[in-house]
Amino acid sequence: MGIASIDPALSLALAMHSNRGVYAVLIGSGVSRAASIPTGWEIVGDLIRRLGVAKGDNCDPDPHAWYQDKFGVAPDYSDVLSKLARRPAERQQLLPSYTHVPVQRDGASPPVCVAWYQTLPDEMRASARQAHGAAARPS
Repeated sequence: MGIASIDPALSLALAMHSNRGVYAVLIGSGVSRAASIPTGWEIVGDLIRRLGVAKGDNCDPDPHAWYQDKFGVAPDYSDVLSKLARRPAERQQLLPSYTHVPVQRDGASPPVCVAWYQTLPDEMRASARQAHGAAARPS
């Protein structure tokens, strides 16, 4: 009699649930875009806009070019963030606006702001369905 095996996906899900903070989920930008999560490039651009406002400048239409001209280096996430929020506690207050998205729970109530990772399983399923549907369609 052989030993019954556990589905590898179930095993991974249990391990991730039991060991919070140990695993990282790397997903493509298509999934994050579907969840209304800004890309890293967009976050840096918005942080640069905030920096421009703090300096009394208008850095539009190209905040990345404005930063390059103003500071003499290409914008880097850590560098831009350190100019806006020097302490970890300040960064913790600044960054949730990028990692929390409004989610409509039902038609009657206003959207609830949740961490984007709480929407991840639904978004991944939706993206997978869309990808499989696109692959199944004749060209």
